[in-house]
Amino acid sequence: MSSPTPERKRPPRAPRWFYAYAPVNVANGATSPLIPLYMLLVLHSSVLDVGLVFFFSSLAAVPGAVFWGRLSDKLHRRREFVLIGLASFARTLPVMALTDSLLVYLLANTLLGFLQAAGAA
Repeated sequence: MSSPTPERKRPPRAPRWFYAYAPVNVANGATSPLIPLYMLLVLHSSVLDVGLVFFFSSLAAVPGAVFWGRLSDKLHRRREFVLIGLASFARTLPVMALTDSLLVYLLANTLLGFLQAAGAA
């Protein structure tokens, strides 16, 4: 007598909006090395300035993760926060590409760090 084979459960499918992460991550990976290059070649920044931009971006991401995570848990909405995180690139990268001011560049990159944390919440 043969024993019945257990039925395999399929892993749940990701919602379609989740696949928006793919092109955004490709864009992020492509533009990340350009940030210090742009700063050094176009803005004539120092290596210290490059370090400060990355420092402030990372510094903004920490409270951003706490803020967006708490808000996401409170509202029980996930998709909107992912979309905020994904849209942050569309809002900040053009500003960073068009500015010739180190301060504007630093603020845009810091805002990117804060808003990008919404997608991780």
